[in-house]
Amino acid sequence: MEKKSILVIEDKDIVGILIQDVLIATGRYEVVRASNGYEGLLKIIGEDSSALPSDLNKLEETVKLIAYNGLASRPLSKKFHLVLSDIRMPGIDGIDTLKLIRKLCPDQTCVLITGYGIENRECDIEEVGPKAILKKPVTNDELVSAIDGACGVIPSAS
Repeated sequence: MEKKSILVIEDKDIVGILIQDVLIATGRYEVVRASNGYEGLLKIIGEDSSALPSDLNKLEETVKLIAYNGLASRPLSKKFHLVLSDIRMPGIDGIDTLKLIRKLCPDQTCVLITGYGIENRECDIEEVGPKAILKKPVTNDELVSAIDGACGVIPSAS
């Protein structure tokens, strides 16, 4: 079975590493990590983030130029089977990141994860249409089950 590619956008390194390790351990997924929404957008676009400004404000400007001007007339094909994004992050939050990703890849499958409430963001969340919203702390089984479901993967019985 071909492994599914997952983009994990999580600003807390330890959480991103744990998610990556859990998903890779299933043998069903390859994981690419991004530490913020801008870096995640660059992974979707295919830009090497190491060649871009490390200053978050300059990076924001660069990504907006690419997303809004450079690719608007030619949407990208879906590069990742699924994007898993934290909601609350510095700079651009996960919901706004997914709005931009949807502009570039309208059929991109996504899952949101958060350690905070989602009050006052229900309309925005509905707009990006995640397959699931996970609440931290999430167990390994809950994480894998949500990702399997969103990717249409049926785990084989062991």
